[in-house]
Amino acid sequence: MHRIDAADATVDDLFKKTPAPATPVTPEWLNDVQENICGVVEAAGIDLDKGDYTQLLEAIRRIGGGAAGNVAMHAGSTAPDGWLECDGAAVSRADYSVLFAVIGTTYGGGDGSTTFNLPDMRGEFARGWDHGRGVDTGRALGSTQAQAIQAHTHGLPNLNTGSGPNNSINNSGGAGAAQVTGSTGGTETRPRNVALMYIIQAF
Repeated sequence: MHRIDAADATVDDLFKKTPAPATPVTPEWLNDVQENICGVVEAAGIDLDKGDYTQLLEAIRRIGGGAAGNVAMHAGSTAPDGWLECDGAAVSRADYSVLFAVIGTTYGGGDGSTTFNLPDMRGEFARGWDHGRGVDTGRALGSTQAQAIQAHTHGLPNLNTGSGPNNSINNSGGAGAAQVTGSTGGTETRPRNVALMYIIQAF
């Protein structure tokens, strides 16, 4: 993909390989079409290359998936073209200027001047940002949250051998004994799940 080399190129110059006479068009129309097409390619983060005739197609593929900053789940082990793995990596603010304009330093400032960090979603579940609703208060966009179990109680079986209410423990008048429930479970609380790769659209 490239722009017309000569500003004074004629219609016959542009279409001289066609078997039929060229359709008359104005330079203004050609410039309009040229800038619109080149604008799509450049908006996708692709540098114009005169010898590459696949750039418009690649730009459509990149942009067609949505907007920079969109996060999706990917079933492969490598992020597709136009996307980056959400692995917390520091990437160039210049190379990924479109993405930087969207997320800035929300997920880390990189080196403070030339790079910024991507979200790190490895091993994490995503949760919708509360954004003033009041369900998950005190959270900033991009903030992390440790695991937790909602406060609750467990009933005890009735072990009362003397006086006292049901579900109490009584040592027949002796001193009270501290009791705890048995431990069960693993190292975290989680639902059933499938491991996929989080990716973020770069352009």
